[in-house]
Amino acid sequence: MVNQNIPFEIWLNIARFIPPDELQFLLEYREEIFRNVHMLKDNTFAAQRARILRLWPQIIPTLSSSHRYLPRRTRYKNIITRVIKREPSPSAQAMSNMLQVLSGLKNLTDLDLIRCQHCLDLPDLITFLPVVNMGWVTFGHNLQRLALDITLEGCEYILSPSLTFPRLEKLVFALSQAYRTTDSRKIMKNILVPFINRHCLTLNSLEFSSYDYLDLCGMLGALQHFPHLRRLKLDFWFASPQQTCTAGLQHALELHTDSLQDLNLNFTVVKHYSFAPPPAQWFQQKFLRVPLPNLQSLELGMTDLVVDADRTAGYLKQYKNTIKTLVLQSQPFSLHEVDVIVSLFTKTDSLRTLNISVIEFCPALLDLLSTKLPSLRRLEVEFDYFSPGLEGIDPPHISLGASGPYSQFCNVMDGRSYPSWKIRYLNVIPSDYIVGDVSGCRDVIKKAIPSLDNVTIGYKDIMKGFMRF
Repeated sequence: MVNQNIPFEIWLNIARFIPPDELQFLLEYREEIFRNVHMLKDNTFAAQRARILRLWPQIIPTLSSSHRYLPRRTRYKNIITRVIKREPSPSAQAMSNMLQVLSGLKNLTDLDLIRCQHCLDLPDLITFLPVVNMGWVTFGHNLQRLALDITLEGCEYILSPSLTFPRLEKLVFALSQAYRTTDSRKIMKNILVPFINRHCLTLNSLEFSSYDYLDLCGMLGALQHFPHLRRLKLDFWFASPQQTCTAGLQHALELHTDSLQDLNLNFTVVKHYSFAPPPAQWFQQKFLRVPLPNLQSLELGMTDLVVDADRTAGYLKQYKNTIKTLVLQSQPFSLHEVDVIVSLFTKTDSLRTLNISVIEFCPALLDLLSTKLPSLRRLEVEFDYFSPGLEGIDPPHISLGASGPYSQFCNVMDGRSYPSWKIRYLNVIPSDYIVGDVSGCRDVIKKAIPSLDNVTIGYKDIMKGFMRF
C-alpha cells in the first residue's frame, strides 16, 4: 500500500535510483505512486510556496525504448515529433501532469537538472525538453541558482542563444561528453561561454566540473569580467604543466583578483598519462601565483599529487592574514608537517575552519591544534591510523579493528583538558572502515574539550562526488 503522505520530492529522489525499465512500469501501471503530482498540481498555494526543484530527465522516460539507441544524433529531433503524434499513454499523461505542476511554480529560485548515471542522457533530455522549456517560461524570471549536470550535446538543446535569467546569482555546471566525435571546445565556445557572459552582471558564484577530460580552463579564458563574482570552484583533469594549459584559469583569477573571496580548485590526475611536477615546480605555476588579497576561503584538492608541507606552507603564506576557511585534500601529513602548516596562522589567529588529512589521529594532534589555533571553530580530520601516540608503537601497524589503540587513546586523553579552546565542531574521519566501538573515544574527546557541541567519528563518505550538487 502506498503512503500518500510522503512528499512528492521524496518520490523524485526514490525514482532517481530506479532502473529505467522499472521506472517505466511504475509510471504506466502504478501511477498512484505519483499521486502527489496531482495534489501539487491542484494546490495552487503549495505550488507557490515551492522554492527548490530537482529534476531528473529519466523521471519521464522516452515513450519508445528504441529511441535510446538511435544510431545518429541527427535523428534525435524526431523523438519530439513522434511524442507529439503519439496517442495519449500513461507516460504522456505523466508528462502532462508534470507540465501542469511546473506552470504553478512561479516563485521557484533554485533548479537542479541532474543526469541519470545508468541512462543515455541525450534521448531522455530531448524527451524532457517540454518540461525544461516550460520551466524557463514559468520561473525563469525568479531563478537565482541553476545547476546543470548534463552532456555538452544536451547544452545545445536547452541553452538557446537568447536564454537569459535576470536574477541568476549562482551557476553550476557538471559536464560530460556523450560522443567522442563531438567538438567539445566548439560547444563551450559557442554555447556555454555566451550563456555565462550574458549573466556577468548578476553572477556571484561559478562552479565547473567534468566527468571527462574537457578543456574547462580554456573556457574560463573566454569569460569576461564579473564584477560581483565572489566564489569560483573548478574541478578539472590535470596531466602535466606541458599537457594541460592553465592559462585560462590564470586569466580568470587575474580578472577577479580583488573580488574573489572563495576559491576551490580540485585537481584530478589523468591516469597513465600524467607527469605531475615535483612539489617545487607545482606551486610555481602561474595560476597559483595570482595574488588574491581578499581571499577568505581556500580549498585545494591535491589527493593525486605529491606535495610536501614546506611547499604548501610557502604557498599559503600569502593568505595567512585573510584566510578563515582552509581545506587541504591531499596525501596525509605527519604531525610535524601539520605543525609547519598551522604555524602560519598562529600569530594572526584568523583561521576558523580547518579540514586536513593526517597519518595518525592521536592526542598529540589535539595538543598541537589547540595551542596553535585557539580560536578554531570547526575541525575535520581524515586520518589513516588511530593511535594513542605512544613511543614504541609504529602507527602503520596498528589495526583499526583492534581494541588496544582505542583503550590506549582513551587512557592518554583522560588526563588532558582544553578549557580555552573555542572549537565547536569536530569530525574525525577514518580513511578506511573502523571495526569496533569507538564511542569511548568520542566521549573522552568531548570531556576534554568542553566547548564542543558535536563530535563525530564516522566513515569516510564514499558517496562524496557522486552527488555533485
